[in-house]
Amino acid sequence: VAKKDETIAVIDFGYNNMAIKKIKGQKVLINGAFYPIISVAMDVCFVCVDENVSLFDEAIVSCDVNGLRIVDYAKNVGTCPHELITSIKPN
Repeated sequence: VAKKDETIAVIDFGYNNMAIKKIKGQKVLINGAFYPIISVAMDVCFVCVDENVSLFDEAIVSCDVNGLRIVDYAKNVGTCPHELITSIKPN
């Protein structure tokens, strides 16, 4: 339940793609801006976005851009980059 009015994006990326439950609170990159993951489910994750995000915009969960590197994700969730990379499964 949201505590205030928010716009939530549903991204086709969940536990079945990357079996790390601790990604909640990490960021995704959409249209050049970072947005927080607020919840994760089996097939999807939920991201708090703003008016700059539209239906079918690309969401990048991790890449080699400043502030969103796989090594940063791994450190933040208490694992190694290899565990994250090898747990990613295609949809």
